[in-house]
Amino acid sequence: ALEDTKCSYHHLSYQFTTDGYAVAKGGVSSTPIAIQFNESTTDVELKHLPNTTPHKTLGTYKSPVGGANPSYQPIAQKNAFHCKVVSRSPLTHQDAWAYYHAIYIPSITYPFPSLTLKDKQCEELQVSIKKALLPKFGWSRGTPNAVIYGTAKHGGLEFRQLAVEKGAAQLTSFMKCLRSPGLAQDLAHVAVSWAQLLAGTKASIFADTSTPLPHLEPMVWLPAIRDFLSANKCTLELERTFAIPKQREGDAHLMDEALARMPLKKIKQINACRLYLGVTLLSDICNCQGNLIEDCIFKGHRRPVHKHKGLIPYQANPGRQSWRAWRVFLHKLTTTTKSSILRQPMGKWVVTDSDFHYDWRTYLHMPSQKLFLKRPADFEVFSVTGYTLSQPSTIAPSLPRGCFPVDVDFARGTPTILTRPRSVQPTIPNTPHATSFNEYVSQLPKWEQELLTRHTFRTDTIWQFLHFCQTAETILGVSDGSAPNFTGAFGWILSTDTGQRLAQGNGPATGFKTSSFRAEGYGLLGMLVFVKHAFRYTMSDIRACKFRFFADNKSMIDTANEMRQWEYYYPNSTLDPDWDILQAIVTHLKDFHRPVLAHVKGHQDNASEYSTLPLPAQLNIDADKLAGS
Repeated sequence: ALEDTKCSYHHLSYQFTTDGYAVAKGGVSSTPIAIQFNESTTDVELKHLPNTTPHKTLGTYKSPVGGANPSYQPIAQKNAFHCKVVSRSPLTHQDAWAYYHAIYIPSITYPFPSLTLKDKQCEELQVSIKKALLPKFGWSRGTPNAVIYGTAKHGGLEFRQLAVEKGAAQLTSFMKCLRSPGLAQDLAHVAVSWAQLLAGTKASIFADTSTPLPHLEPMVWLPAIRDFLSANKCTLELERTFAIPKQREGDAHLMDEALARMPLKKIKQINACRLYLGVTLLSDICNCQGNLIEDCIFKGHRRPVHKHKGLIPYQANPGRQSWRAWRVFLHKLTTTTKSSILRQPMGKWVVTDSDFHYDWRTYLHMPSQKLFLKRPADFEVFSVTGYTLSQPSTIAPSLPRGCFPVDVDFARGTPTILTRPRSVQPTIPNTPHATSFNEYVSQLPKWEQELLTRHTFRTDTIWQFLHFCQTAETILGVSDGSAPNFTGAFGWILSTDTGQRLAQGNGPATGFKTSSFRAEGYGLLGMLVFVKHAFRYTMSDIRACKFRFFADNKSMIDTANEMRQWEYYYPNSTLDPDWDILQAIVTHLKDFHRPVLAHVKGHQDNASEYSTLPLPAQLNIDADKLAGS
């Protein structure tokens, strides 16, 4: 039950600067909040905290306004306490080492994942603890940092740099959220999507960490993670980047152009204007012909007839200086400072139908020579003769495939298309069906291609392989792996329950210092991916067949079977060294109908003849040879 003495709240509101950026207000509001607790019949007024006052939650101090200072003061006090304890205690070298690593570091870094301390503040904490601890180690307080933070292997003391600990803790927490399906992942995706919209760049903000993005400043936590990646020359590849793709040939992201052409001090102003107008791409501010920027964009007016799709931020109208910087930027894209004609006109659309980033007002369908005028719930359909329109003949609920935007002048007596259709008409790609399984594999994502680089059907054709799978009572699949000197390799083989070999494969198992556990997982995953795509290529139902899969690494089998029972992945488990392989195995097993995953003892031919062994043991020996062990 809630305790009224422990409940409080902040009332958050924003105001916009002359540059158009939102700043959270401090202070308190005049409207109190009162609720009833438990079975009480009287209202209790909640404690209203000023927005600059931090609130302690699970050991961390957070406040809506005040940046890193509210979080810093409690940690600074805790740091001072540790310095006092160390200075006044008769610690030996071993005692000081144990205190620093077992007490000080966990105590100080515990709230780091959710805090946004500045590197300078982390350095201030380190200076005081170094002065207290170094004499206990028998070292001078003037010892160079290279020695203090160096590894023991090279004669260092192995102190931790708190700025690095902070960045690593934030990155680790972020990765756990992204890898844990459910509310945590959903909230992480919400944050990333808004950050990417705020950035307005072609590349993910975590894929390109070298380009300065001063306009991300309103956000704090994600930019801090990006800065940490940038400082260590790292990038983070996300499954969903939420970056908006280009819409036509010669298209560009406005903020990429601004970052390349304008001073960094003007970027925030330009971005505020872009957010107010609700535009991201060059095609968003141009006519459908793609050769000039609309006049309303120069004047700072939103386009009256076209609607932006997706996230729409609340952005106040920026001030005059921001619009002046916006117009200067736009004229760097045009032929002259007084012209709205683009230096480099855009070409054909590369998307159609629902893939458009914008909801355009009018679309043309060339095959039927029909023009579709968007209405709130449907489309008016006009017949097209040359460039002129007839009266609407029908109403359509949706667009046919292959439509693209055009400009239409409805002010004339006879409505007229202003766009030259054939110069912008998209070419709809028509991907043909692969003529062979190898060709099909070459079209798969790179990671799946690498798993299937070396595979062989032991039947005459893939169709005969499919026939055996569909007619056999059970299909056995056995994998193996090896990692001598941390260099991994895997092998696998498929067979009917009567011993008819169907297919086999092998390949390298990659990873940092690859273990036998990881190599075994690679083998099982490679086999699952092969079976899945063999059935997908032949458009057959994989769930109509019964499969039993084996491996001789009992730890890997037990871990995978345990993970199959989880409703969701535990966040901490997503950081395990081989989690990527295990979660891929569990995910692919869901494509099969009640597959059995079991352990088979390895190397049984050391004590018995191959021909006398059970079939799973024979297949394990075959897979072991394919893995090269």
